[in-house]
Amino acid sequence: MNNLKIKKALEYSYSLLRNKDRTENEIISLLGKKNYDSETIELVIKKLKEKNLINDEEFVKKYISKGLEKGKGISRIVLELEEKGIDRTMVEKILKDMNVTEETEYSFAEKLFKEKIIRYNRLTEDEVYRRVAGFLSRRGYSSETIEKLFENFRKDRKNE
Repeated sequence: MNNLKIKKALEYSYSLLRNKDRTENEIISLLGKKNYDSETIELVIKKLKEKNLINDEEFVKKYISKGLEKGKGISRIVLELEEKGIDRTMVEKILKDMNVTEETEYSFAEKLFKEKIIRYNRLTEDEVYRRVAGFLSRRGYSSETIEKLFENFRKDRKNE
């Protein structure tokens, strides 16, 4: 095994990790694009794991927390993590361990909903629904969550 090649692959991996966390799959893919052979990639991944520089579980936990803070829905977060090469079952397990439920998602969606609904107070209810529902849907919130938000909004409006 060529030690120089391994050293270069490791240095490249360190540079990739310097600016942001990455998944194991992302590192493998980027090393592959640089034409490193599978044996070199395997050794680099092993070394990165030993130094705890890549840890998919920790990556997923941070990604979920940041995603929720940014107003993303669970389905969008899961999709983005799958695109990064993370297995759905791992994501679902971590969501459960972090106690992220539909209620959690609802509370984040409600905050966004209230911010958006204020902007559209001059529009018809149908127009407001279309715009806000579209926004929340693009953020990855489920149609059930969106419907529940509008139901509660309508109830609150009638009680005023």
